[in-house]
Amino acid sequence: MKLKTWLILGISFFPLLYFAFQANHIPYPPNSDYSDFAITHYPNLVYLQDSIRQYGQVPLWSNAILGGYPYDANPLSSLWYPPYWASVIFPAQIGLNVLVIAHLVWGAAGMYSYLLLLNHHRFGAFMAAMAFMWMPKIFAHWGAGHVTLVWAVCWTPWLLYSMRGQFSNEKIKRTYPGIILGLIFLADPRWIVWAGSLYIIYSCYVYLTKNPLKRTFFIKNLTGLFLQLGTTLILALLVSAPLLLPLAQYTSLSTRAMMDISSQLLYSLPVNHLLGVIIPDFGGFSEWISYFGIVPLFGMIYGVAHRKIRPKIWLWVVGFIICFLVALGDQTPFASVIMRLPVFEWQRIPTRILFLAGVFSAVILSNVISEILKDEDESGFDPIFFLVIPTIFLILLFLGIQLVNKEISNEFIWATIVAVLGVLIFRLIRKNKKKVMIILLGFLMLFDLIGSDIQMIEFRSLENVFTPKNKTTQLLSESGELFRVYSPSYSIPQEIAAIERIQLLDGIDPMQLRQTVDYMEAAAGIPMDQYSVTMPPFKTGNPEVDNQDFLPDARLLGKMNVKYVVSEFPIHSKGLNLINSSGIPYVYQNRYFLPRIYLMNDNHNVDQVDVRYYSPNQITISSDRAGTIVFADVMYPGWICKVDGVPIPLKSYDGLFRSVIVNDGNHIIELNYRPVLLYIGLAVSVVTWVLLVAILLYYFKKKKHHVV
Repeated sequence: MKLKTWLILGISFFPLLYFAFQANHIPYPPNSDYSDFAITHYPNLVYLQDSIRQYGQVPLWSNAILGGYPYDANPLSSLWYPPYWASVIFPAQIGLNVLVIAHLVWGAAGMYSYLLLLNHHRFGAFMAAMAFMWMPKIFAHWGAGHVTLVWAVCWTPWLLYSMRGQFSNEKIKRTYPGIILGLIFLADPRWIVWAGSLYIIYSCYVYLTKNPLKRTFFIKNLTGLFLQLGTTLILALLVSAPLLLPLAQYTSLSTRAMMDISSQLLYSLPVNHLLGVIIPDFGGFSEWISYFGIVPLFGMIYGVAHRKIRPKIWLWVVGFIICFLVALGDQTPFASVIMRLPVFEWQRIPTRILFLAGVFSAVILSNVISEILKDEDESGFDPIFFLVIPTIFLILLFLGIQLVNKEISNEFIWATIVAVLGVLIFRLIRKNKKKVMIILLGFLMLFDLIGSDIQMIEFRSLENVFTPKNKTTQLLSESGELFRVYSPSYSIPQEIAAIERIQLLDGIDPMQLRQTVDYMEAAAGIPMDQYSVTMPPFKTGNPEVDNQDFLPDARLLGKMNVKYVVSEFPIHSKGLNLINSSGIPYVYQNRYFLPRIYLMNDNHNVDQVDVRYYSPNQITISSDRAGTIVFADVMYPGWICKVDGVPIPLKSYDGLFRSVIVNDGNHIIELNYRPVLLYIGLAVSVVTWVLLVAILLYYFKKKKHHVV
C-alpha cells in the first residue's frame, strides 16, 4: 500500500488506542451512577470465571441474583456466543472492553467489504466503514454498558454483505445469511428482530431487482425467493438452538408476558430530540442518541438533491425515515402497530432501530462519495444549495439562543463549526482536486464523530466503582453458611455482590421468573403487577425512597434464605433486628431466617441437613431423618433428583421451592441441573457447525481443483 493509504488508515484507527488503554476501566454514561456493564455483564463474567476456577464447570444455573435463575437460558449470560469465550481468559473488565473494540473493527471491515462488493469507490467504502465504526450511538450504548447489543449490531454490515451473494450460483454463499443471523441471536436476541426485518426486506429487494416479476413466471420467480428465505430461517434456528430452545422455555415462565404496549414503547424518541440528527447530544441518554455525524447527514442531503445519485440511494433514504418513525414510538401510531405484530410483541425500546439508521446513513455516504468521484460532468444544478439551508438554520439558532440565554451549549458550537466546514469542503469538491477534498471531508467526519464519541462514554477505575460501596458488605461477610441478602432500595449493587460473593434475592435483569416475582410481591410487600427489569420495581426510578412505604414480611423472606435486609431507609417490620449503628444503609438481621437446605419433619419443625457440595449445577446433601427436604431454590424444569442413586421426582414446596420426601435412615440426596432443551440445542448446533465446516472445506477444495 502507498504511504498515503497507510497514513489514512493510521489516523482513522489510531484513536481506538485511547479506548484500548481504557480497557481496564468500567464504562459509564457521563454523570450517571448506573451502567449495565457494571450491573450485569461484569458480574456475569466474574460468575463464569469463578465457577470454572472453583468448581471446574460451566455454570448453567445462577444463584447470584433474583433467588436463582436458569443461567443457560439467559441471553445476557452470553454463554453460547463463541467470541465471548475469548474474554474469559482476561480480567472481566478488560475482556469485555477488548471484545467491544474487536467487534467495532469487525463491523467496519464488514461495511467496507459490502460496499466494495457493490463496486463502490474504495474512498467511499472506507468513509462508510469509519462512519459505522465511530457511530456515536454505538459508543453511547457502550457507555451505558449494552455490550452484547453492540456486539450484535456490529454483525449487521456482514449481514448486508451476505445478502448480496445468497442468490448467486455459488451455493455455499446461500448459507452465509443464516449463519450470521444465528450469531446475531446468540450475541443479543434483542437485535434479531430488527436484523431479521432488514434481511427479509433487503433480500426481497435484491432478488426482485435481479429477477423482475413476470406474469408468466410469477410462481417460479417467487419460489426461488421463498426457498432462500426458508433456508436462511432454518439455518439461523439451527445455529442459535443452544440459546433459542432454553430461552423459549424461560420466556414462557417469565414476566415477559406482562409487557403491555407502554412497556414496549419505553424510551420512545421525544420529538424535540429529532434535532439530535444535526446537533450532537454530548453525554446524552444512549437510547435517544440520533446523531450520525454532519458529514453523513450532508451526504444524504446532497445525494437526494443530486439527480444522478438519487435513484441509487432512495431505498436507504426511505429506510432511514422509517427508522425514525418507529423510534418516535408512542408519539406516532406507526410504532404501536409494528410492536403489536408477532415477534415484535417481545421487543422493547423502539429507539434501538436507530442503529439501522446509522447503517443506512453510512451506505448513503459511500454512494454519494463514489458517484462524486465517478462523475466528470460538473455542469448543471449544484446540490450544495441544500447543504447551506441546515447550516444557516444552525447559525440562526446559534445566534437566537445566544441573544435569549446569553450562553450557548458546546453542542451548538460544535455542530455549527462542523457544518460550516462541511459546506465549504463540499463546495470545493466541485472546484478542486476531488480526492484531496474528499480526504479532508473524511478527516472532518472523523474529527466530528470521534469528538462526539469521547463525550458519550466515561471510563471509571475499579477503585472508584467498587471501593466506596464496600463498607456495608463487611457486615455481611460470613463463611461456611449459605444465605441471601435482600434490599428494597438496591443498597448492594450487583457488581459489589459479585466481587464479594454475596447472593441477592433482589436484582436487575429483563428476564425474571413469574413464580419468583409472585412470591416476592407478598414477601417484599411491594406491588409487582407490571413488567419491570428490577425486582423489586422502583416506581419513579429512585431506589433510595421509592419503596419506603412498604413493609416486607420477614417470615416469607426467611423461607427464601434471606438472613440480612439492607436498606437506605429504616424498616419497622417484625423479625428484622437492626445490627449496625453507623447509619445509612441500615442493615437488619432476619430472626426468621431458614437455611438454604433444611428438613421439615412431621411435626413441622426444621432440622439441619449436611450440605456436602453446593455448586451452580450440582447439590449433594446427606440426611438421617424422615421428612421433607426443602431447597430454598426456585423449582425449574431441568433439575433432577436422586436419593441413594435412585431417581426421585422433585415436588414443589410452597409453590416455589424444590423439595423431596425421604424416609428414616441415612440417605445421600443429589440434585443436578440437566436442562434437556439445552442439550438438544447444543447437539443440533454442533452437528450444524460440523456439516457447515465440512461443506466449506469441500467447496474450497473443489474450487482450488478447478483453478488448477
